[in-house]
Amino acid sequence: LIPEPYLSELGKLIDQVRESFSSLVAPLPHEPVGVGATWQAVSRVNSGVDTLQYATYRLRSQTDTKIEIETELQQVAAERSLPVPSHAAPVDLTSFKATGRGTSKIDLALPAPDKSEGTMSTSMTYGTGANDVTMDMAFRIAFGEPLR
Repeated sequence: LIPEPYLSELGKLIDQVRESFSSLVAPLPHEPVGVGATWQAVSRVNSGVDTLQYATYRLRSQTDTKIEIETELQQVAAERSLPVPSHAAPVDLTSFKATGRGTSKIDLALPAPDKSEGTMSTSMTYGTGANDVTMDMAFRIAFGEPLR
């Protein structure tokens, strides 16, 4: 059971995970690349927890208009305070770590990936010192026909 003051924070964290999953679909590099090539993207994600997200993408396969991309994500806290509506002042974010990985099959002639799946794990501890809360979450998401 999650104490009421932290319930809204859980909702924000779920929003952050949802936003992180959108990063599992890779931004394509501007220059042509071959199979095995990797590229990176860094972004700031803020859905309650202000984080820096580091994404590494790798081109696994390529045919005429179809590609398969593997994604690895890492997030770290950009700030060490966490605003909580039920507290007058932000609480301390004493630890935060999020990682994820996924695969997308993309037909470049279509506006969205054919198939995509991924996992994301998040662990964080926050509170006022006397009443710290630790949350560990793991998510799996897939759309289209699951990848094998």
